[in-house]
Amino acid sequence: MDFHQEYKYVNIVLSVFFSILFLFPIPFAINSENETDFSNADILVMEDYLPKCAIFEKTGMYCPSCGLTRSVIALYKFNYKLSVFYNPSGILFVSIVLFQLIFRIFLFIKSSKWMPIIDVLQLMLTGCILNISFYIL
Repeated sequence: MDFHQEYKYVNIVLSVFFSILFLFPIPFAINSENETDFSNADILVMEDYLPKCAIFEKTGMYCPSCGLTRSVIALYKFNYKLSVFYNPSGILFVSIVLFQLIFRIFLFIKSSKWMPIIDVLQLMLTGCILNISFYIL
């Protein structure tokens, strides 16, 4: 099997993965109540629809990604203040996922022997940026 053909399969899998990451919160954003402020009632309404954080339930401590799903849902509802309130990394996360989707489309169109190397480097950089942002923000 040709290396470029294998890379194409990897690119397809990554495209599907990032598409799922981007589309997963949409049903929650459509079905949940409209969040307009930071009241406890709004937070409790969203808590009923979303999966619980396993780390928080086991340790009682918030992990760096706690609130990320709620943040993305609030962002999809164009409520930026609430998105930052839940987790400031939510905006960065959505931006990176959108970048990855656009980059994957570009990789389908443009073919070069350097693309796999550039792709691996940018994926590593993306992972580092997200990891750092979870602890800084």
